[in-house]
Amino acid sequence: MLAGDLGEAVVFVDLAPLADATQVPGAVAVALGLREEEGQPPMAALADALGAGPALLVLDNCDHLIEGCAEIADGLLRACPELRIMATSRQPLRIDGETTIRVPSLSLVPDLAGRLGPAHEEDEADGTVPSRAPVGEPCAPIAPSEAARLFVERARATLPAFTLTERNVAVVEQICRRLDGIPLAIELAAARIALLSPEQIADRLVDRFTLLSNGNRTALPRYRTLRALVDWSHDLLDEQERILLRRLAVFVGGWTLEAAESVCAVDGLESDEILDCLAGLVSKSLVLIGAWSGEVRYWFLETLRAYATEKLREAGEESILHQRHCDWFLDLVEQAEAEMDGPMQSAWLRRLDDEYDNLRAALAWSALQLSAENARDDGGLRLAEALHRFWHTRGLVREGRRWLTELLARSEARSLPASAVRVRGRALRAAGLLAVNSGDHDAGLRLLAEAHAIARAQGDLPGLAAGAYGLGYLARVRGDYAMARAHLEDALRLFRELHDVQGVAETLVSVGVVAYFQGDLAAARPFYAEGLASYRALDNRQGMAKSLNNLGEVALEQGDLAAARRLEEECLMLASEIGDRPRVAFALAALGGVAAMEGESARALRLGAAATAIRESIGEPFSAAWQDRFDLWLAPARRVLGEKAAATVWAAGQALPLEQAIDDALRPIVSDGPVAMVCEGPRVGGQLAPLTRREREVAALVARGMTNRQIAAELVIAEDTAANHVRHIRARLGLRSRVQVAVWATERGLPGDLPA
Repeated sequence: MLAGDLGEAVVFVDLAPLADATQVPGAVAVALGLREEEGQPPMAALADALGAGPALLVLDNCDHLIEGCAEIADGLLRACPELRIMATSRQPLRIDGETTIRVPSLSLVPDLAGRLGPAHEEDEADGTVPSRAPVGEPCAPIAPSEAARLFVERARATLPAFTLTERNVAVVEQICRRLDGIPLAIELAAARIALLSPEQIADRLVDRFTLLSNGNRTALPRYRTLRALVDWSHDLLDEQERILLRRLAVFVGGWTLEAAESVCAVDGLESDEILDCLAGLVSKSLVLIGAWSGEVRYWFLETLRAYATEKLREAGEESILHQRHCDWFLDLVEQAEAEMDGPMQSAWLRRLDDEYDNLRAALAWSALQLSAENARDDGGLRLAEALHRFWHTRGLVREGRRWLTELLARSEARSLPASAVRVRGRALRAAGLLAVNSGDHDAGLRLLAEAHAIARAQGDLPGLAAGAYGLGYLARVRGDYAMARAHLEDALRLFRELHDVQGVAETLVSVGVVAYFQGDLAAARPFYAEGLASYRALDNRQGMAKSLNNLGEVALEQGDLAAARRLEEECLMLASEIGDRPRVAFALAALGGVAAMEGESARALRLGAAATAIRESIGEPFSAAWQDRFDLWLAPARRVLGEKAAATVWAAGQALPLEQAIDDALRPIVSDGPVAMVCEGPRVGGQLAPLTRREREVAALVARGMTNRQIAAELVIAEDTAANHVRHIRARLGLRSRVQVAVWATERGLPGDLPA
């Protein structure tokens, strides 16, 4: 049927114009320059033409003809041992010997903050554009991303005067990020530069499929508009894959298989069908897959999520899927809240970090649903209340207050059932505590008092205990120590009646703080110590860090600098491990006080400034009483340096990145002695003072030859956390390598501290 000579060793076959898989052999034959001959099977003719010598056959655009391409590729590879085939497609052919190489989108510059001012993540979140600059201003040397270079090249084809400048590079990079680095989308956006500025293009990307609709008339129809390209990929899916694709649009920032199986399994799609459908979407490059925090996650490019959202709306499924999404994440957050005080605290905090975009989406949907018709829907309030500790730990107090304020306002003045009233009381208490932490004491008092009244009216003992604690906490922060002690003693009694170990520990520490600010350090210490023991029994690292911090401050006030440093360093390590930013600030401040007393004046002010910058950035100012103590700790350093030098050092400390501030705080005291003397350090109570308990565990595992990944698995911590521990150990001991750490640990018998 086919005969002819192979003219070239590389043969390119464009399959895009074909409509049927039966046309593939003919297209290959045409590319080879073959003519028809009767009686010869097509595959045999192609194999004869390709022969036994080396050759490369390129099959371009296989997506819509995948079965036919797989069949011909498999047959030719078996017949021609020296043949190599390159097939371009959104999914693999799935034949023997196939190697899949994914071609990523063009590279992007994720953040130009270091060069162009504040980070733009928040700008994108609310749809604003960070830079409003004219086109054409000459630019200082810039290293734009691949995506931005393509934008500039295509823009100049339309408007030759277009130039990338120092002032417009940020918005061009933002356009490319929001288009996911997809070349066609970037080309279509750049083609609008004759009519719109980069800022206007970015503003109009909210409706990207309308904006990007004027491509090359000579291109294939599916390459003329962004919608046509995505429509073409969508049309190649089977019905169940289409259903799953649109339903996955409710997830923001990615999802797990478990979440997809729970949220998307409804009319027309069963839970046990989702894995195969998801695998199909991944294989067709419509869903991306990766792993972080120890689990596999999936996500969309934002362009595809926007398209899937349209399809979800067209199918009339938006409401039910968003509600299922909210229900799933409410269950997740309430499980996290229940386990937040135990050994899985760090793991749950990381899980909430991973899901935070989804949690914001769930909160936004819940707020919309709190209408007169949904008076009994308390899911949003439950979700926000359960998140309040996460918000405090991560330094998101202002955002937490915004969500709680909005949800409480939408549920106000209603005839709520008893269960919803109790939920409202808990949400009021959470909002009150966040208000106190942000320095808004009047709002805090109003919210906490209303919550306490609800608990009293309902006979809610846990609510009364928590309410008494909240009112005591507020009185303490305001400096009314008599009132604080009365409320806290009431809370302590109720928590003990309820056998609430966490509540007892929290209240004991707060009573200790009252004694501390009343100047009774001897009375404060046993309260802190008892609280620490309770937190250790719970394996609550956040509570342990707080108690250690308080004990360290007592030691500092009493002049026991060695104990103060040891306690605050252990606090700092725990707080940084779990990402407790407010407690990190307290530990840095106390270590600044220690440094001031040890004569390291510049270091003291750097750490103090870094601590203050953290508190300012998260919207949680230090209380007036604590600020007075803090100023006294740093006063010697200010006197030594003088006003001008102190101001310079303070400014440098405020600009210090968090990791650098922690490293600065944990490095050993400056000493004129040999490194070995610094490494050995003093012994306190039979323990090696330079390292915390967790650091000694890590050093022991380094001595066993474990990698950071193996250490993380052994101690059930993140790999990044293990790496940070190793870095801090080296810095504090003055060592330059893991080998030196291993030798140091072995010489001191540290491997014997841990089970083999």
